Amino acid sequence: MTGPNAFLYAKVFEPEGITVSQFEKMLQKGRAKCETIKQGGIVFQGTNPKLQIIAVGSCSVCKNGRPQMLLNAGNFLGEQPFLHVMKNNGMYSQEELYSQSAHDSTVAMALEDTTIISWDIPSLKLDFCLNADLPGHAKVQQKFRHLVTVSYARKLLCSQNA
Repeated sequence: MTGPNAFLYAKVFEPEGITVSQFEKMLQKGRAKCETIKQGGIVFQGTNPKLQIIAVGSCSVCKNGRPQMLLNAGNFLGEQPFLHVMKNNGMYSQEELYSQSAHDSTVAMALEDTTIISWDIPSLKLDFCLNADLPGHAKVQQKFRHLVTVSYARKLLCSQNA
């Protein structure tokens, strides 16, 4: 593993006890994509139901046009649709994910060239559902959800203090 994935693994996932192999499987099963957003570009919009994490760089998050917080490498974006309680077969349709975030005015803009990794939420949740019984998989899911939940909680606390 090299580049942004290696940095991100060492900074965020390894301290949680997730192995390199488990991290690479999460990237693969969740159809993760790595992309670099130029300075001033939109890193995240609330209407985009993807789970993202900043691998390199930083961004400014605004809600309703008001600055809320600065995020650096290791911070997630799009936690809410990922953490939303799974229903029935554990999956939401793309339309349901879009409707959940349709009124979210959150926008994150790159303060510098920023590399992000984005997961397709339905693919990631499907993998979690289909492989829940595999040895060790439930523990990895738990650790991953913990990382995302802590990130979301920090942002909620920060936005209340803004």
